[in-house]
Amino acid sequence: MPDLADSLHWARLGADTFAKVLAALDDDQFPLPSSLGGFTRAELAWHVIELVADAATALNPGTDDPGSTPDEAAVTEAPDTGPELREAYRLVAKELNAALALRPNRGDWADPVDFDGQEHVAAEVLFQVASELLIHATDLSTPGPEDGDRDTSEVVTLGRLPVEFLGAFISQIISERGHETPQTLEILSQDTGEGWRLEGPGDAMRVMGRASDVVAWLGGRPGGKVKVLGQGTLPDIGPWF
Repeated sequence: MPDLADSLHWARLGADTFAKVLAALDDDQFPLPSSLGGFTRAELAWHVIELVADAATALNPGTDDPGSTPDEAAVTEAPDTGPELREAYRLVAKELNAALALRPNRGDWADPVDFDGQEHVAAEVLFQVASELLIHATDLSTPGPEDGDRDTSEVVTLGRLPVEFLGAFISQIISERGHETPQTLEILSQDTGEGWRLEGPGDAMRVMGRASDVVAWLGGRPGGKVKVLGQGTLPDIGPWF
């Protein structure tokens, strides 16, 4: 689990980054497919909005106010327009910020909370919401298959995220999904200096890349330029998130 101060910083950075991505998108881009296969931008944005609302409630049960967060009726008819999604996100981000402010002490983050149908330590929920905001901000911002010729100078890519966050995110994903590797892998990050070993069949294959490339490779996102050190072909591990 990352240091609490880092997770708080990344959660606030993620909330701000996600808002900026929503604001930068043209309204006609929301119905289009996102760069994450199987989701339109509207669907992906709503997924994040629901998760942020749930996290705000988990971290501060007193914020479960149907007037300010998506209620059960709204879930059945999720908004799909830019203005509606931006406003829905503004409301849940406000509730998340209030929840974070109500846990000023480090010890508060060791409390058990109910989230996503399970009991978690509050600090775990904090890092998960930070990860969802930052990673999916890049999924929304990255051009999708039907975006055409648009200005990409302000696109938020994985490479623009804090490298320390990317290293912590890789560690988290590997701890959850590492048993699914098709063969033994040793993954090295060029920019963080970290390494991860995944136990599987066969001799260990060593692969290396920048942290942003390792995240893209593990997640089946574009641009995962990791390379094999030595002989062998990079295995297809499938998207892990």
